[in-house]
Amino acid sequence: IAASNPPAEEEALQIGDVVEIFGLESESGKAMNGKQGKIVGFIEEKGRFQIATGEASNHALSIRPSNLKKVTVQAPAETGAASTAEGTGTTEAELKIG
Repeated sequence: IAASNPPAEEEALQIGDVVEIFGLESESGKAMNGKQGKIVGFIEEKGRFQIATGEASNHALSIRPSNLKKVTVQAPAETGAASTAEGTGTTEAELKIG
């Protein structure tokens, strides 16, 4: 399986991944669309991931894989990317585009 071309979004998600919630249609679910969280578990019986958003201290959301998309996490600024940008007068956002 090619890493750059996973066969399905669900198969690419793993515990520890940062994800964005989307496509929820219930009244309470709509409020969660666009929020990011971390996968902290998987409920086999329900086929849902447990997502910790940091908003409710001890409560993980139970979300179907089809309502989650993986978010690429940027490396900490100390890795050198930010220091390179500082010396050039180019912002990190411009570096990502170009």
